[in-house]
Amino acid sequence: MLVGLVEQLWYVADRRARGREVKLPTTRAQIVINLDADQLTTRPSVTEPAVVTTGPVAVSPLAPTAVILDRSEQRRTAGIVLCPEALGAVAGVAAESLEVLADATEVWGPVADHLAEVAGAGCNGPDSLDRIEAELAAMLRDRTEPDAACRAAISHLRGAVPVGEAARRVGLSQSTLVRRFRAAVGMTPKRYQRLLRLERVIMLSGRENTPDWAAISADCGYADQSHMAHEFTDLTSFSPTAWRCAVASNPFHVAVDDFLQDGEGDTKSG
Repeated sequence: MLVGLVEQLWYVADRRARGREVKLPTTRAQIVINLDADQLTTRPSVTEPAVVTTGPVAVSPLAPTAVILDRSEQRRTAGIVLCPEALGAVAGVAAESLEVLADATEVWGPVADHLAEVAGAGCNGPDSLDRIEAELAAMLRDRTEPDAACRAAISHLRGAVPVGEAARRVGLSQSTLVRRFRAAVGMTPKRYQRLLRLERVIMLSGRENTPDWAAISADCGYADQSHMAHEFTDLTSFSPTAWRCAVASNPFHVAVDDFLQDGEGDTKSG
């Protein structure tokens, strides 16, 4: 039932979680459920003090830049990773209209509260994920199918095909693809492709104790190392070197204090 809509379900329990962390931008949109408290908060920008607060269930679209999360709200949390082209269809609104952390009650109404209740009744991680999967399948039974052209375009973009050529291959003008992509995914194809390259830089550099930034830059399609560093900083607010010095087990989540100082979970495939 969730094939083509959901990539993965996850559950994390860490009673010791505290402090804040930087979450780097990725090409993954999620529905996040706080099973331990009645709210979720985020700072939508590393450089801005504003805080966004929602209820216990939030829709987290593809973030164009790094955001700051409160780890004390991650002591018992579950999530649904959506197929990128399914965000608009699942939310029932244009993906580009969603805030960096959108209150699911404002998107779906009372069914979001019911999802939180069902998930919270789970006696452990796998039980909570089973309950979430069943409830989500019921919620999305009558939803519009994701945009097939955007799905095909994403496949081409992941293969480093230029946006204009990707549009031609799916039978759309570039302007039409951009419009439909924003509605389905929440950003332009160009921005999405920039995030794809950033993800590849992060994954490749995480495999080495001393990353060869020049080689990684070339492998990821940047003009040179300077181009890569500029893009990395523009998208994350941190230099590649500062990120690499601070990163621990999860390359996309880094403690805020580590960045300032240096300038356990289950998963279930959908």
